[in-house]
Amino acid sequence: MINNAILLANNPTRLIKLNEILGDIYFSNLRSFKKSAAIYNELIEIKPRLSNFYEYKYRFAESLFLSNSFHSSLNAFVSLEKEFPKKNLSKIKFRIALINYFLKNYQVAQKLFKEIIDGDFSYSYKVKSSFYLAGIYEETNQMELAFKYYNIIKYDYPNSRLIKQKIDSVGLKIREIGL
Repeated sequence: MINNAILLANNPTRLIKLNEILGDIYFSNLRSFKKSAAIYNELIEIKPRLSNFYEYKYRFAESLFLSNSFHSSLNAFVSLEKEFPKKNLSKIKFRIALINYFLKNYQVAQKLFKEIIDGDFSYSYKVKSSFYLAGIYEETNQMELAFKYYNIIKYDYPNSRLIKQKIDSVGLKIREIGL
């Protein structure tokens, strides 16, 4: 068994395949995102670029995001957006906006969420963007705008109870401050 593993490791093509499999296992099955990030990082560093470079780089960025390495993840997603401007644009633009939201870069996040809402993006990302945009407005005490965006998605957001609670909460704040 050890001899077979050594043979496998000595063949670069097989080593790449082994890393692909390990990366997928750590990412999808074990949900060990720091380990999957390390493996995908190795795969994207191989020169010349491998045919699955985009997929490795996306998984690398997503692994960083899911392990709460937001600054590194942001850099990786921005790089993906620049290198592959037409590939998975909805998902990548949303991740960049969401990371900025988590980092409390509200102006950047707000701009990106609005681009998604107003642009030619997947409807599910428009709904998610509206939710987070409403959250930004709520965080920055722009209650009328928060109320507006929560109401826009009240029938489309997957968790209708959460949206109702948000609408009720923001509505109460509006009444309290007399807007």
